[in-house]
Amino acid sequence: MKKLKMLTIATLLAAPLAASANGFYVGANAGYGLQNIDDELKGLSTKDQLDASNTGVGQLKVGYDFNDYLGLEMRAGAANKDSEMLHHYSAYAKAQYPVSDSFSVYGLLGGTDARMSDAIQAFGVDKNLQSVSYAVGGRLAITDSMGMTLEYNQISSHKDYELGAVNLGVDYKF
Repeated sequence: MKKLKMLTIATLLAAPLAASANGFYVGANAGYGLQNIDDELKGLSTKDQLDASNTGVGQLKVGYDFNDYLGLEMRAGAANKDSEMLHHYSAYAKAQYPVSDSFSVYGLLGGTDARMSDAIQAFGVDKNLQSVSYAVGGRLAITDSMGMTLEYNQISSHKDYELGAVNLGVDYKF
């Protein structure tokens, strides 16, 4: 039900934003990070089932910059087969600062809804974990429309499961 509400809100917000298309952008991130399982859960599991490990992450993103300083961004992503997180949805408020004509720094603050694997659910963890998430990074404009980003993204900060990744991304501004 929460995913349906999030999708409805995203659709309602995206329609007028796409129509004006002034600050609208789309993009993708790929990254690598460390998942961390709560120590109590690690003690209940076999070594191969639940363990802190490196994992790959991919995300699609859509956003809208109201001006050079403020925006909104939504992401949908997944992790590789070794992760205890199957996929996630995030919504962020975005603060940014243009350092030059072609480079800006930004920070994202919001929340993530993550769907967890059957293995971690077997130890009493909910199948959907909600947590605060954030990112800090920089964007280099390659052209007026295309850009590259490098960021650190704390995707999940839940007490039972944490996932943070360094992401390299591309985006296209309309």
